[in-house]
Amino acid sequence: MMDGAGITTAEDVAVPWTGPGARPPGAIRPLLLGTDLEDYTIAFANGLARHVPVILCVPRRQFEGLADWFGEGVDLRLLDWPRHRSAANLRFLMALRRLIRAERPTVIHLLSNNTLWLNLLAPVLRGTPIVTTVHDVTVHPGDVETARLPDWSTRLMARQACDLVVHGAALRHHAAARFGKREGRVHVLPHPALPRYAELARRAGLRRRPAGFTVLFFGRIYAYKGLDLLMRAEALARGVPDLRVVIAGRGDDPWQFRDLMGDPGRYDIRRRYIPDAEVARLFLDADVVALPYAEASQSGVLHVAATFGIPVIATDVGELGQTVRAAGLGSVVAPGDAPAFARAIARFASDPDLRRVCGGRALAWAEGETEPARVGAEALELYRSIAARAGGGIPPVRHYAAGGTEHGGGIGRCVGYVTAAAAEAGVRHLVTDTRGPRWSPLASPPRLGLAMAAMARDRILAPRRIHHLHLAGRGSTRRKLMLASLARALGVRHIVHLHDYDYAADFAARSPRDQARVRAMFGGADAVIVLGEGDRRLAVTTLGVAPGRVAVLPNAVPDPVPDPVPDPRPDSVPDPGRMEDVPDRRPRLLFLGRLGERKGVPELLEALAGPDMAGLDWTAVLAGDGPVEDYRRRARALGLGERVRMPGWLDADDTAALCRTSDILVLPSHAEGLSMALVEGLAHGLAVVATRVGAHGEVIEDGVTGRVVPVGDAPALGAALADLVRDGAARRALGRNARALFLARFEMTRYMSRLAGIHAAASQPAPRPGTPE
Repeated sequence: MMDGAGITTAEDVAVPWTGPGARPPGAIRPLLLGTDLEDYTIAFANGLARHVPVILCVPRRQFEGLADWFGEGVDLRLLDWPRHRSAANLRFLMALRRLIRAERPTVIHLLSNNTLWLNLLAPVLRGTPIVTTVHDVTVHPGDVETARLPDWSTRLMARQACDLVVHGAALRHHAAARFGKREGRVHVLPHPALPRYAELARRAGLRRRPAGFTVLFFGRIYAYKGLDLLMRAEALARGVPDLRVVIAGRGDDPWQFRDLMGDPGRYDIRRRYIPDAEVARLFLDADVVALPYAEASQSGVLHVAATFGIPVIATDVGELGQTVRAAGLGSVVAPGDAPAFARAIARFASDPDLRRVCGGRALAWAEGETEPARVGAEALELYRSIAARAGGGIPPVRHYAAGGTEHGGGIGRCVGYVTAAAAEAGVRHLVTDTRGPRWSPLASPPRLGLAMAAMARDRILAPRRIHHLHLAGRGSTRRKLMLASLARALGVRHIVHLHDYDYAADFAARSPRDQARVRAMFGGADAVIVLGEGDRRLAVTTLGVAPGRVAVLPNAVPDPVPDPVPDPRPDSVPDPGRMEDVPDRRPRLLFLGRLGERKGVPELLEALAGPDMAGLDWTAVLAGDGPVEDYRRRARALGLGERVRMPGWLDADDTAALCRTSDILVLPSHAEGLSMALVEGLAHGLAVVATRVGAHGEVIEDGVTGRVVPVGDAPALGAALADLVRDGAARRALGRNARALFLARFEMTRYMSRLAGIHAAASQPAPRPGTPE
């Protein structure tokens, strides 16, 4: 940690990076600048420091008392940072510039664009990429603290940054439009969980002290925070026994809404600064956290509540609604809808099991997807891609996939989406077919030979190119073994990308000699990409890949209808363009994939012909290749000929058109990696019915983001489908949650940002043993 009056730096000259902390070639050294948002800054810096040493420069007056909360990997610089209106900022900026030049970071990341004077620093740091996080694209009504800064200063800081970070897909569209950025320069990172108060409660040995049913509103009290809605809801929740409403934070006086209160005696109002220990106590004792905002981009309070395992009731504004829906963190109501908010309070008050389930999901979310170290890993991938672009361009890439993009099934479709997205960003990705449309003993070996020749040619003509090997089991592994062996012999940078539905079984069935070759293929790759946590464990424990070289990167698809500006109306998750349920319209069920037993098509037909579906009005489309005519005959024999259509294999455009006119996606597979059909169903907001196979169990939560049925259980499948055919409201709710999940985790822009980081890391020389990063 740096201490002392002002900024202490080395001489204002470029110095070589030497000594025991030397930076190996290609290593990333981020420098973070934080001016506010203390808990966010702590969580983000600590999460990033789990992967790479971090320099963090922050104001002493705000962070000195929090220094003990930073981990060992954070080089904390406490600076005497002047306030906005002080002329001392000019001298401070000169010293800060000397510090930055002495440290020679590869990336500078401003953790907020709420800054005035740093606008003067940006032009003199043009040699170093600057990234800025935008938390709120526009100032919210009544936010007097942010409004103290002139609006042009926050806009200018965002415009001067080479790249922006936002914490939601809708915010990405909005930020790109407001700040004049290409969407490829606006990146989505998850907002990290904020665990400091939960950790404080643990360290202090605090225990919950229940006192009736407690609804907590915490944070700055401004007009847009919707206190009037909370009070109108409390007045309507007369039947909730022992209801207690705690309002804690600085800002406007909540008593101005006294006339809206049902019973002022229910309220515990603490309009003041809340010390840390008291914050921990408030969350520990709360039963549910209220986020009744009239307008918002996101909420740090949500990420505090999750670390305590507390459910929330949130309005559907900004990113809040889709975040709560996607992770199943609680209830979502329309902004201003006091009866709905009151019903949500009453439901949580009367159902402790619901509180427990939603609270468990919240804790799993805080310890999983939004855990600071996981967010830090994504941030590091982003820094690598930005640094590579600044240092001469992201490396060119050649993909190797059987059947190419046209005849490669789900893998080919995935590669097609990647190459199209890369082309939009001005980066050329080549695709080399290693097999041909189908395996042929005459045509396929020459195809593989041409692929190997392309790799050898690239070694001479394009030595920086990354060779991306897309791999499944069986024959795909045999082909990629040959390509990987050649890559190691030529010394080219290469990545192994595992897509298989059950690679553990495929590996176990191989001879010891083949297993050794497979381990050498995975172990010799510069990076390994897998689709889920199960395959990550397989890569590390069975295939011997170092944990730091395995990246979990679920499949993604482009947003079917990207919305350039978030819709401020209730239910503001962008409509993917499909038909809404209307009276008398028959729900359409959709299956996408190769028709066969592995995909569960026999039991799907049995379920559709079963008693649960017999008396209902519906149609179904089963789209895919395979023995289509055989299954058409089977459908006719089961009496389904009039209601089930099988058009064969469809291209991406026809598939998207079919999704837009469907309501339910059904995928009863016996084995999968992460089906592209599943992700496409989420993207189009379809209610998903699937089996818990491969990474699907990491994606679909039964009753929240879809329905899960046992493998091979036709009666259970029929019952689940019948429930959704009968219940349009449940079908639409699952569809909204599916769409929210897609935007949070599977949208193509975030995928490409992460993939570019993986490619950039693979293009760098490997660190010597014992050197950092």
